Amino acid sequence: MQITAVIPFYNGHDTLPATFQALTHLELPAGVNLDVVISCDGHDQEPDISAGQTLPVMVISDERRGQSATTNRGARYARGDLLWLLAQDMTPKPSALFHLLNRYQQFDDPLVQGFIEHEPAQTGDAFVRHVLDSGLQFTFENIADPNNLDPGLHYAPHALVQRDRFLTLGGYDEQLPYGMQDTDFGLRWRLAGGRIVFARDSVVIHDHYFRYTAYREREKSVGRALVDMFIKWRKEAYLNRYLMSYDLLRQHLGTYIESAHKAALAFEEANVPSPGYGPLPERISLVADSTLPEMFEIALGWARLEAIRTYLMELGLFNHLPPLPPDFDTKSDHATKWIREMAESSTTF
Repeated sequence: MQITAVIPFYNGHDTLPATFQALTHLELPAGVNLDVVISCDGHDQEPDISAGQTLPVMVISDERRGQSATTNRGARYARGDLLWLLAQDMTPKPSALFHLLNRYQQFDDPLVQGFIEHEPAQTGDAFVRHVLDSGLQFTFENIADPNNLDPGLHYAPHALVQRDRFLTLGGYDEQLPYGMQDTDFGLRWRLAGGRIVFARDSVVIHDHYFRYTAYREREKSVGRALVDMFIKWRKEAYLNRYLMSYDLLRQHLGTYIESAHKAALAFEEANVPSPGYGPLPERISLVADSTLPEMFEIALGWARLEAIRTYLMELGLFNHLPPLPPDFDTKSDHATKWIREMAESSTTF
């Protein structure tokens, strides 16, 4: 069996060598061959593949079009029957592919989601710790049934899927270049009768040092992607839930929002050792009795909500959204509840 690891590449020079080193030390199951496709997002990208000299490696490039298009292009060039969707900052443990394939063989051509663990050396940083604990990045703790995952629990950086089926479904939606493309694909996979399963023992290490300013931009991108995905699926009404949250946050917190942003910026600029979850260090505290997680949560949440609101205004939809469905509980229901409901209504396995 041939398996192709597809790695979209964009400015990943610091982490790609470690990914290659890990790939060359994998415990491959008997009869399995691995090759690698590095798909560059832009002709100016020149990945260093010297660490993967023992593997068959193909490097392809095209104009810059975003992560989804770059992944799809890699899948089209792949030689393998199966695609191992990876990332330039994911370092697989030696048994990672073995456990992915083991889970794959237990079902009828499933989409297999592996486990993503963060680089331990970075988890002492207060902001990194907040991202991990808040569920902003990966929410594996929400898995109720490892043999039947919700679409939102498919994460592009570490998954195994049949190549032809991935491409037949259109791969990742290139109109969602970054953010929500994996959830969108997971939903299409489920609606097509596919199963998503979890391989807890298949572990990759995510070597990505989160910084507040960069992550704030990520949250803005995700906010815009949410709007695009809701419009694609004709679920614009549920965007009202985000607008309600925006109004509530502004009403109850007011200038505290800007204070939270300034405190988070000050923490990043000071580059201080992690103060944990206690009060902010006096020299960067802007709000009495505040803690870093509170600052980060408010600042990042506001960035996403503001991006959603601004994008709706740009599209001319701000005052033209249909109302929320009558059965939507504004106190407990999340705006993305329709994704799970659609997936569950289509289950045929």
